[in-house]
Amino acid sequence: MSFGSNGSQRHKPPPLNPEPHSAPSVRTREVKALYVYMLHHVNFDCLYAAFFNLKKTAAVGVDEVTWHEYEQNVEVNINDLHERILRGAYRAKPSLRIHIPKPDGRTRPLGIASVRDRVVQTALVHVIEPILDNTFHE
Repeated sequence: MSFGSNGSQRHKPPPLNPEPHSAPSVRTREVKALYVYMLHHVNFDCLYAAFFNLKKTAAVGVDEVTWHEYEQNVEVNINDLHERILRGAYRAKPSLRIHIPKPDGRTRPLGIASVRDRVVQTALVHVIEPILDNTFHE
């Protein structure tokens, strides 16, 4: 335990990996299994369906690509996205940060994802939702 600058006691966080060579925990194995399951189900058809479930008039993200621009080469775009996911090369782009004014004069930050990232997010929702629905309804 250590003390903060004002004399109050502060608890030291536990080490992230206390035993670096220990066997993976059950929780770690469950997370990895869920990840593999999700990747198996996030296929071309899932991504394609997710794209057409997006709002066509949504704001553009940091890449400034609109839904309609992405649609012009949708099969090539979705195929490239799927290949990146399979290779482990997919990385989400930074969200475009804007501030929405509130009635009291303050602002609320809002992050806007790119079309490509919204496709992946929507596809993952379609894969995870049935799992979680069954888990929480049991």
